[in-house]
Formats: sequence, C-alpha cells, structure tokens
Amino acid sequence: MRAIAFFLLIAAVAGYTTRSAHANGRFPLAQQLVVAPRSATPAGAQPVLVLRSTFGLLVSRDGGRTFRWVCEQTFGYSGTWDPPIAFAKDGTLYVGLEAGLATTRDFCTVSRVRELEGETVKDLSVDGDGVVLVITTTPGRPSALFRGAPGRRFERGGKGLEGMYLVTVDAAPSKPSRVYVSGQPNGTLKGRLFRSDDGGRQFVEQDQVRSHDGAYFLIGVDPRDPDRVLSRFLHLEGSEVALSEDAGRTTRTVLSMPSAMYGAAISPDGARVWAGSGLPADGVFVSRDRGRTFARAGQVGVQCLTATETALYQCANPFTLGGPALGASSDDGATFRTLSSFANVEGAVPCDGRLKGPCGESYLEVRATLAPWRDAGAQEAGAGGAGAEGETNDAGMTAGADAGSAAGSEPPRRGRGCLCAGAPEPKACGGELTLAAACAALVTLVRRRGARAG
Repeated sequence: MRAIAFFLLIAAVAGYTTRSAHANGRFPLAQQLVVAPRSATPAGAQPVLVLRSTFGLLVSRDGGRTFRWVCEQTFGYSGTWDPPIAFAKDGTLYVGLEAGLATTRDFCTVSRVRELEGETVKDLSVDGDGVVLVITTTPGRPSALFRGAPGRRFERGGKGLEGMYLVTVDAAPSKPSRVYVSGQPNGTLKGRLFRSDDGGRQFVEQDQVRSHDGAYFLIGVDPRDPDRVLSRFLHLEGSEVALSEDAGRTTRTVLSMPSAMYGAAISPDGARVWAGSGLPADGVFVSRDRGRTFARAGQVGVQCLTATETALYQCANPFTLGGPALGASSDDGATFRTLSSFANVEGAVPCDGRLKGPCGESYLEVRATLAPWRDAGAQEAGAGGAGAEGETNDAGMTAGADAGSAAGSEPPRRGRGCLCAGAPEPKACGGELTLAAACAALVTLVRRRGARAG
C-alpha cells in the first residue's frame, strides 16, 4: 500500500506540473509560513500571517481563516522561483529573489535593496538583535552572507565561501555573533555545516561524517544555548534530524524516517522541537527535551511547520477537493484543525483603494486554477488533505500516520526545500520538493523491492 501512496503522490504532482496553468503549471501548494513578530502586532490584533505558495504570497490578518493574494510580479519574480521570506522585527517583509532582495510593509509598495541587486538570495533569517541575515549563491561569485535591517544598508560579511552552494542560515538567538550556514560544494550533494563566531565575517567548516550524500538544512539554534544546533539531513534513503551540542563539531542522529522530512520547527523557548514528513504514513514527531529524543505526535503529512508561542502551524497537502492548505495544532502535533483552504483566498490584496489591486486581473486566472477548491469549500480535515483530524485513507494520501524511528531512548523555523540531483550544479527545488522527494522515495522503494526479489 505504501508503494501505491508513493506512486499516487508522484502522479498527482507530475500531472499538475506538466500543465500550462497560471500557477506556473504547478500543483497549488503551500510551502512556507511566516508570522509577524509581536513587536509589529498592535495590541488586540491578530499577527499577520504570510503563506508562500506555488502561485504567489497569501496574506492573512484574521489568524489564517481567510487570505488575500499577492502576485509574484509584485515582487519581481516568476516561473518556478520560490522565494525565501522573513519578517523583520518592525513588520517589514523581506522576499528573496533570483537577482535581488525586495521589501514591503503593506504588500502594495515594494522596494528593492540596492546592495543585493544581481545576487541570488537563497535564505533569510533574523537574529536576536533584529539584524536580517541573507545568504546568496550567485553564479560566478563566491557564496556570501549579507547583514542589514530596515533603514540600514546591507553589508557583505568577509570574502564569502568560494565554490560553495549555500542553502540555509541561522544565528544563535542568545549570541548573535554565532552564525551557522549549511550548503554543499558546487556540483555535489555532500552536505556541509559552517560556523562563524564573528557575525559572519569568517566561516569555519565543521568536520562531520555523514552516512550518505544528501542535502543539509538548518532547523535552528537553541534559544538558550548557542552551541546546540539542530539540522535536517535529506538523502535517498530517507531523512534524519541531527543534533550538535558542541557548536557543530560533532552531530548525532536523534530521529530518522524513510521519507522526505519537509517540515521542522523549534518552539520560541526551545523546549520543544517538531519534525514531519510529507507522507502521512511517516507523520509528525515531537521532542520535549530540546531535541535530544523524539516521539511520534500524530499521523499527519506536512509541507512545512512553523511554531509560535500559541500554536504549531502546518502547510498541508491539499490533494483532495477543498483539502486544507493551512492547519494549526494545540496538542503538540497530535492533531491539526483546518484553518483554511485555497477556497478561502478572497482575491488580490487591495491597493490604492482598488478592490482588485494591481494583481486583480491576474487573479481571475488564478481563481480558475483554484476552482476545484473554491467549489468544494474548506473541509474539516487532518493534515493529509481530507477526513477527520488524524484520519487516513488506504493510500495514506489524505491524513495522518507512523514509520520513522526515534533514536536515543532530522526548513523555511521553516519548511525548507531539498536540492535537485542530476543537474550540473545543485539547484533549489523549492515548490518541486514534493516531486523530487517523491521520486527519490520511489527510487529507494524500487531498489529495496529489487533487493528483496534478489
């Protein structure tokens, strides 16, 4: 039955990615959620939620019950680019581009950061002092870290990392001068971790031995301990959560599962850590001891995980009519209640008093792409896409489940992508993560079936 689920996953995504629909010809999916910080949220108001999807950004001001759409062209990107996004402490949204960095406060007026023009932005993070960290991997240039903030210039830190393809960045909340980045040498999938103790001016590679070639993504740094860093490691045999308690010098695997781990999150106080597979059969795991050990939480498939003080949010797999796009859990990931589906996208963000806004005409095409969801409406469902919370069907496609193993009794704060193998250089898959991971899972399945047959 697991083989059927994998096949259906590939078929569903591939079927949509070969169409010439407005949403870049891709299956409409939610990929990353960011939540505006308390410092930018008026008293008594709901924090702004921004959901990155395969057809633009979706903005909610009512806790995720309804959304307004911001088209890709507003920020200057298109095609299959999936921009990293992050909120600064003042509520400015930063959007990483293939050739620059954009900012907005109202989702109508967009500015470009001059110092990042022409740079390919791979990831964004905000440190404990409110400084925005940007890593770039631009063809023909060394990968680099830039630091800046709203109203301040962005400055490049040091000479960069020659020959490296960087993918994630995080600073230690309790020690902003401690910065970690992950990536791999150009043309390979040999994940590497680098550490800086001077705010990113100089990085030192951490000598680590990995069991497989694969992509390596930071989950985050413990808010209390700058030496404790958690990472996701994705490879053809599955996924792992790796924990280092000595600033990256050594790591140990604390969770493994046989499928792609799309989502991982650390609670704001660092006490709990979650990791989840895109397949409901492998589900969501939770650690209640700061990432040292994990236990199964729920039978749920995720595209991303984001933790706040009050809830654990999940980007869902809406592979059914009216299936959920965003869910929230108040029980550590055991169950998720549906907040909204793509049927709850009410139109484009209004700008200049116009209800349609600058993307209004384009939204008619997007709505046609999303018509099945709008016709069916949002359904109460578990995170797999249909049925009651925690419920799953025979194919494992619509709700939650178990197959990982917790060790010791493995983005984006973000749901991160993996890297496409088979290209001359590593290539960010972004929205193609589901297809790439499903293909990898199928390859693994075929290999294992072949081994048993032999």
